[in-house]
Amino acid sequence: MNMKMLKAVIAGLVLSVSAFANAGLIIQFEEESGNLTSYQESGFSFDSLSGDFTLNDYSPAFGNQLYLSSASDSVRVTQVEGGLFDFMSLLFTDSNSNAIGTITSSNGGVYNTPGGIPGLVNFSGSDWMSVSYIDITRTGGTFFDIDNIEVMSATIPEPSTVAIFGLALMGLASRRF
Repeated sequence: MNMKMLKAVIAGLVLSVSAFANAGLIIQFEEESGNLTSYQESGFSFDSLSGDFTLNDYSPAFGNQLYLSSASDSVRVTQVEGGLFDFMSLLFTDSNSNAIGTITSSNGGVYNTPGGIPGLVNFSGSDWMSVSYIDITRTGGTFFDIDNIEVMSATIPEPSTVAIFGLALMGLASRRF
């Protein structure tokens, strides 16, 4: 393979790798509602595993939050279309809260809230990446308000760049060496 061909192949590989996008999303609970057992927003589903939940403006500084009112309420977060996502962070919003609960992932990740108000909690590591669901369970305390759940869906190739790279490879393959 000559040097010109090698440069073309390397350039094509760089372009194809740079053509991947990560679709990051912060779910902010836009609607206000009474008691719910299911809710969808921004391509994600929140389904009650036990009890129910509300979306209310209990902490006006934050707007609507997901509120688990009873000590055994539990919500599962999944993508509406299925698939995997990375769970990045969430925000406990009530400054008067002694939120006590557990957040678990499909990969075995477990986070126990320390009581008091944890504020912003970041999640990292393989237990929180490429998960099919996250369970949020209240186990005690007086309030359990959550807002700004940050997720990142799987890496998605940009179709136009991948198509261009494919055409370039076909052109290079058809050349005579």
